[in-house]
Amino acid sequence: MYVNTFAFQAIPFVIGMLVKRHAGATAARWERVLSRLGLVSLLALTTGLLIAKGALLFEQDARAVLLLAACACVGIFSGLVVPTSPENQAALGLSTGIRNLSLSLLLAGTLATDAITVMMVLVYGLLQYAVGFPAAVLYRRRIPARVDSIVIG
Repeated sequence: MYVNTFAFQAIPFVIGMLVKRHAGATAARWERVLSRLGLVSLLALTTGLLIAKGALLFEQDARAVLLLAACACVGIFSGLVVPTSPENQAALGLSTGIRNLSLSLLLAGTLATDAITVMMVLVYGLLQYAVGFPAAVLYRRRIPARVDSIVIG
C-alpha cells in the first residue's frame, strides 16, 4: 500500500519536474495547450459527474457532506495562504486538492471494507471536482496578464 501511495503521488510530480528541467523548451510549447485542455477536461468531468451522480450528495447525511465540502475547499484553497506568487499559489492549491483526492481514493480502495466509507470518499471526490473548476478560474484571475501559465515557474 505504501509503495502504491508513493507511486501515485510522487512519480507524476517527479516526472513533471524532470521534463520542465531537462526539456524546458518542449514543456513551454506544450504547457499552454495542455493547461487549457486540463481546464476543459475538468469542466467536462465535473459537469458530467454532477449530472450523472449529483443526486448522491442529497442521499447522504447533510453534516457529512458539509464537512467533506469544507475539507475539499481547505485543500484546494490552501495555496492562498502560502506567501508566494499567484502562479505558485495556484499550483500548490490545485495540486494539493487533487493529491488529497487521489490519496483518499487509493486509501479507501485499499483499506475500506464497508460500502459507507467508500461512498463517502466518492462523495468527497465529487465535491473536490465541483470545487476544483471554480477554484481554477479564481486562481487564474489572480495571475497577472503577463503570465500565461499556472505551472510553477
